[in-house]
Amino acid sequence: MYAPAELDPDLALRARAGHLIAIEHEGADHFAGHRVARDVHRYTRLVDLGWRVYRYTANDVYQRPARIVAEITRALGHNR
Repeated sequence: MYAPAELDPDLALRARAGHLIAIEHEGADHFAGHRVARDVHRYTRLVDLGWRVYRYTANDVYQRPARIVAEITRALGHNR
């Protein structure tokens, strides 16, 4: 079993009440060849370990923040 920090120290992780949730922001630098391979590998390992991974672009963050909040809220089992 790998600790989240062993997968990538920059990964934004959120764990609450038994939930394994990773929230990632995909910036422009994430589309460079070496970063794509690293990100795909990290994503696959997290999913294999039982994590739910939510990935967002800058457009999502700035244009649809309410959607992000709603998705993470649902993931944590809260109703609003």
